[in-house]
Amino acid sequence: MLFQMCYGPEIKSIYEMITKYPGLKVEDLKKKFQYQPEGDISSLIESVAIFLKELEVVHQEEGKLFSKGNRWDVVDIFRVLRLISTTAEKESLNFAFASLYDTLFVKPDRLFLTDMHYHVNVHFE
Repeated sequence: MLFQMCYGPEIKSIYEMITKYPGLKVEDLKKKFQYQPEGDISSLIESVAIFLKELEVVHQEEGKLFSKGNRWDVVDIFRVLRLISTTAEKESLNFAFASLYDTLFVKPDRLFLTDMHYHVNVHFE
């Protein structure tokens, strides 16, 4: 499911780590990115892994993560999101995420969107 609590910078960093060190497990990523002993970033790492797998830029074999490409390409990510927004089942959460992303942030070509609740509600009427 694409609806995850993660954002651009950590998604790219974790993808690049998986690309650089193929075969890492989620636990390995937690160790690499947990900078301070206090706190727990487990849910963030797990969310990014799910997000990358849903975009099909990462796959998992026997608990190990492998990237399907050599470098992070945001244009390719936008293409995948656009494809999901046009081909996924309309009732799926991946369709909702991808189509909202495209409608709210890509088509208007704006960095900031005001009154987001209105735009989301209009999209699903």
